[in-house]
Amino acid sequence: MPFSTAFKFVKKNLWLLPLIAIAIAYIPLLVGFMSIKNDSCVVSYPIFYFFSSQLQHGIIPFWHFNMHFGFALLADPGTPFLNPLFWMFAFLGSTINIYVLYILLHLFIGGYGMFLLSKQLGFEIKTSSILSVAYIAGGYFVSHLQHANGIIESAYLPFAINFLYALFKKPTLKNAVWLGLFFYLITISGYPGFAIGMPYYIIILGVGYLVTHKFSLAFTQNKKAGLLFILSIIIAAILCVPFLYALFSNIENFQRGSIITDERYLHEGGTSPLIGLISLLFPLASVVQNSPFASSDISWNNIFIGLVPLIFLIAAIRLKQIRILLPHIFIVLFFLDISFEGQIKQLFFKLPLFNFLRYNGGLRIYAMLSMLIIAGTALHNYFTNSKNVLARLQTIIKTLLIIVVSVFLITLIVGIINHTLNINTADGLVKSILHIGFTPAILLQSGYVIIMLWLIKKFLYHQKRILFIALADIIFCFWINLPFTGLSIKSMPSIQQDIAASMQYIDDIKGYNILSKDVQQPAINHVVYAPALTSNHIGFIPLHAYPSGKKTYFSFVEKNGEAYFNHRGVCYLASDTSTALPYKINANNITIECNTQHTDTLYIHQNFDKNWTAETQNKSVEITSWQNTFMQIVLPANTQNVILKYNDSVANKLLILPIIGLIAIIVYLSTSYFKNNKENI
Repeated sequence: MPFSTAFKFVKKNLWLLPLIAIAIAYIPLLVGFMSIKNDSCVVSYPIFYFFSSQLQHGIIPFWHFNMHFGFALLADPGTPFLNPLFWMFAFLGSTINIYVLYILLHLFIGGYGMFLLSKQLGFEIKTSSILSVAYIAGGYFVSHLQHANGIIESAYLPFAINFLYALFKKPTLKNAVWLGLFFYLITISGYPGFAIGMPYYIIILGVGYLVTHKFSLAFTQNKKAGLLFILSIIIAAILCVPFLYALFSNIENFQRGSIITDERYLHEGGTSPLIGLISLLFPLASVVQNSPFASSDISWNNIFIGLVPLIFLIAAIRLKQIRILLPHIFIVLFFLDISFEGQIKQLFFKLPLFNFLRYNGGLRIYAMLSMLIIAGTALHNYFTNSKNVLARLQTIIKTLLIIVVSVFLITLIVGIINHTLNINTADGLVKSILHIGFTPAILLQSGYVIIMLWLIKKFLYHQKRILFIALADIIFCFWINLPFTGLSIKSMPSIQQDIAASMQYIDDIKGYNILSKDVQQPAINHVVYAPALTSNHIGFIPLHAYPSGKKTYFSFVEKNGEAYFNHRGVCYLASDTSTALPYKINANNITIECNTQHTDTLYIHQNFDKNWTAETQNKSVEITSWQNTFMQIVLPANTQNVILKYNDSVANKLLILPIIGLIAIIVYLSTSYFKNNKENI
């Protein structure tokens, strides 16, 4: 299709614009020029790999034998065990390319969700396009591409808010079912922070609505919607029952990856209000490694939503419909406050459920969503030819230009005086750029912002040009920030080679001993942090290399140290502790070869769980706790081998609920869709 024809086609079908813009933004990942990194690569992908490899052998992976020597995988909130799309991609294959496709699909799903929400709020199509791209290619996503679970659940968030609005605008069973479905997907898709933040978002939105309307009238008008909202929660709860059962069955002995003894993670997860505000105009300055805000984890700082949305956000707050925006203003203030450092962060400790989270910064996506909704009100007025917003926009742009030009000049003078503008290219241009200092970052980006503000001011009366300036700005800033936070500068083929080399090294190890930290060390690189996670060997992994584990296990390691696991068998007999017994293991079974002439005790380095059973020669034998965390079995004389089976019969039965529930929802929504189409013909 010639370019001109394609352009005309997109012009007639503007709903394609955000999809094309998102695809352009993510070209580095789409073509494999860059790759996922950090947690997405060394934590989330190994979960996917294990899940997929077990499924492809016909095994539902309820137990992960390498999660700190065994943990119930369904109980791990870092595993999207019940997400249908996770299963679909896991069946397709266990390679990292498949996992990246899983992430990419959610990016487009999230873009469509934001587009849908914008339309629900009555915004015209150009506004919806800008907000969709600003959400999916904004500061939060560019930072959290290295946290895949956060990205997945962020993709579902606008859908939930969309159907929340839809339900209270048009209280129908269909809207209640859709809302319940997305409540479910947010809860089970891999990171509990989103599900924990959602009630706070809805409560603040509801309270804000009541404040801006007459209480009695609001309750009277929304009685039916309120009942259907409760139905949505019930639907989500039913679909989540297996996960909630597994989580609460393990909650007394559940612990996140590393032992938390102070407020370190809160300090790392939060950021100062100053750096948060700086990132709105200068996102690059908020993520450079040697910024003056080193106490904050750089991956949480960026809240850039684009210069055009930012300008219109400021304009919207001054519009006459400020009363309508109050609920979202309350949300922005609340979620930014709890994600910043300072005294206000104590709310993070005081409010229910927040103490379950390691980081507070991840909740900032709720603030950014409401910021875009606020900006959308002014963008909509602008694109529908409302002239009363233009004068305010001119004033805002001029004010920002004065601020940014002042920043540019001050930074230039300070940089020259302090000699902080030099770039050392001795280690190569790429490394020099990645190690750019705070001062040159501010200087470069303030120069860029001056140019962009000038373009916006110049073409303010040309709506189509403002549309493309907005999209280009978001995409460009997204690209600039990618190497600093979201993606690795290594290509996907290079990442694949590193993973394959590590896997091959581990697979070549013979014997039945625990893979100690030292044994795995030659296979560890910037991509593979815990090689045992992608193997059928049982091995020690660093305490923070996996999100979940048992308190008893962490207490054991704290008491005995990592050296305990050196040169020890995965399983052995009390009569011969130096001989590691041959074994085979998967997510359901452990088969151990042994030969006892007298009564003996079998020790197994897998965490004790009530759902493990054991038998030998078709006779059941009792499993008891050993060293307060592992398993031991007293074996009778002349035992030839032992078979252990993990079978959580309650979880098995409860899985029927989401399966039947999802089938029923699909049938209902499909029937409703075809019925509506038939009526419209």
